[in-house]
Amino acid sequence: MKKIKSRFLGEVEVDENKVLDLGGSIIGFENYNYFYLLDNNTDPNSLFKILQSAENEDLYWIVLDPFMLFADYDLEVHDEDIIPLSIEDKKDVAALVIITVINGDYQNMTANLLAPIIINFKNNKAKQCIVKSDKYCTKHRLFKEKVAQ
Repeated sequence: MKKIKSRFLGEVEVDENKVLDLGGSIIGFENYNYFYLLDNNTDPNSLFKILQSAENEDLYWIVLDPFMLFADYDLEVHDEDIIPLSIEDKKDVAALVIITVINGDYQNMTANLLAPIIINFKNNKAKQCIVKSDKYCTKHRLFKEKVAQ
């Protein structure tokens, strides 16, 4: 196990064999290839995870399995996007969406349902893809109504 620093989580242990190769596919962050998928150590029951850059401790995203909140999410992506992932069995695959929280306003968090990150855990290849459906956007609200505090 290796220890890394994360601006969000502090110092954490990671399994170097589980580093994800995104091949520079995160839109706007093409110079970054390698990421760790980390549990939120501040809340072990959280639906949210952290996608932490292995190359820059200040670069991370809060991510979520879109099916946890959007059961009818249509994850149809273009074949040319997923061919490089070498998927053999769908049980080895997961999808994550990037969550945006602006100025700590958790009531108005949004999810990028237009560009999910598809991960093949069998070979640790991953890629941000664009869904075929036009019903999704980059800022889909997680909560339709205000969350009680």
